[in-house]
Amino acid sequence: MAKKFKVLILILITFLLSSNLLFSAIESLKTPVELSDFQRTSTYRELMEYIYKLKEMSNDMKILIIGNSYEGHPIPLVVLAKPVFQFPSLAKKTGKTTILINANIHGGEVEGKEASLILMREILLGELNYLLEKEVILIIPIFNIDGNDKIDPSHRPYQNGPSQGVGIRHNGQNLDLNRDFIKIESPEVKSLINVLNKWDPDVFIDLHTTNGSYHQEPLTYSGATNPNGDLKVLEYTRDKLLPTVAKKLKEKHGYLSIPYGNFADRTAPEKGWIGFEPVPRMGVNYVGLRNRISILNENYAYAPYKVRIFACKGFLQSILEYCYEHCSEIRRLIDDADKRTIEQFLVKPLKEFGIKFKKGILNNLLIRSYEFEIYKDELGRKRIRKLDKKKNYIVPFYGKIEIKEKISLPFGYLILKNLKDIVGKLIEHGITVERLTQRYTLRVEEYKIIELNSLEKAYQGHHLNTVKIEKNLKEISFPEGTYFVDMAQPLAYLIAYLLEPQSDDGLFTWNFFDKWIIPQWRRTYNIYPVYRLIERKNIPGRIVINN
Repeated sequence: MAKKFKVLILILITFLLSSNLLFSAIESLKTPVELSDFQRTSTYRELMEYIYKLKEMSNDMKILIIGNSYEGHPIPLVVLAKPVFQFPSLAKKTGKTTILINANIHGGEVEGKEASLILMREILLGELNYLLEKEVILIIPIFNIDGNDKIDPSHRPYQNGPSQGVGIRHNGQNLDLNRDFIKIESPEVKSLINVLNKWDPDVFIDLHTTNGSYHQEPLTYSGATNPNGDLKVLEYTRDKLLPTVAKKLKEKHGYLSIPYGNFADRTAPEKGWIGFEPVPRMGVNYVGLRNRISILNENYAYAPYKVRIFACKGFLQSILEYCYEHCSEIRRLIDDADKRTIEQFLVKPLKEFGIKFKKGILNNLLIRSYEFEIYKDELGRKRIRKLDKKKNYIVPFYGKIEIKEKISLPFGYLILKNLKDIVGKLIEHGITVERLTQRYTLRVEEYKIIELNSLEKAYQGHHLNTVKIEKNLKEISFPEGTYFVDMAQPLAYLIAYLLEPQSDDGLFTWNFFDKWIIPQWRRTYNIYPVYRLIERKNIPGRIVINN
């Protein structure tokens, strides 16, 4: 009897030990936010420990360091793939859809970071592993490391959790990283654009948190809005992909969503819902100019923290499932966009380039919101106060950016050989630049600056420029060493944005040309040192410079 009792005790001990081991294994796979019962957000160190733990448990994952933050922290890029590629070019050759998810570009906006960790676990070790049959998934789970780790409960006080606080919006340079995609002055954005150049993802998803107009939907979304990119890619994203994803998010995950925006007039919601500006200083519009599917996710700050995380996770999963189901269609869409872009500049530039824009009505939109009361603050300004009573509004959605003023595009640009800093910036963007190996006389358009205005108040460390120009036709002899940028390349629309002085968000706007056009003594301006090639010319003997 005593012997049987000892056997039973041993069995019980073994069971308890195995149960404890199983429990420990499950607990070790929980993310930092899950372990806190959604009361806090993860630090950089905790996140790095977690992703390396996942890597130990799966052969479908690789962690790359793409650069350092301004304060010196290594920025991780997680590659989920079968097989895990040593070289980005090999991923493209498989025909799979490459998707880049960027989280935490604003350090206080943390839901995307936490959602991406949970999603990563389910792809590697759960039921979503099948996605890797047709997809290469790249995730930057923490982009603004400097801002993320400055956690304090006083930050974003209007937000509904986490109770232990979040980080700050800017990086260690005091720069808004989501305003840096044209000027590339932060090491973080420079590293991200290098990822775009090397991996050339078909789909880019940027994860944010919004505290705009009051509504009931916990998630909002948008595609790129700038119409200077390939319109077929823009319309496919806006009119097909995102509505399908929103429907899947509601039906499969139970979360409502609406296109990103705000009431045009918060004191009169019925006037309409208005989307965001088209400037490519923002990452989503920037990637759209590169002819790629680009998606903005804005999680709603007033929804509960846990709801925001899982709505974001469901949104990401729905996009990945859509891309899995439409892999070949997306591949054709992207390839055709690049082909169209190149071919038009081999014959005659057909596309005109917008320099001023207006917002047009896309459709009518249901916004599940609330009733409001209007009051005046201590300065006599009209303000609104949300009431507890829910109310639906069907309003015009100003979600279509239309070109208000436009210019033609050239076959290419010639840049004077002393402008090495300008050329260096083009190369950072992944643009192919060439140099003349001998003198050529070419018929070009030259810009004479008539009026230059700079904002008095600095913005992101710059006094943004606007300009009035006069265009003249000239025959100019360009010496050996002159830089030439041929528009017959996939990034043609980005080139125009960077080099046209009338562009609303180019290098001229951000003061990169100031020292070349503003003389020390004279009141008149120097000729703009970039010339437009208006005839397709075979210019032999060129040396190609790229990154």
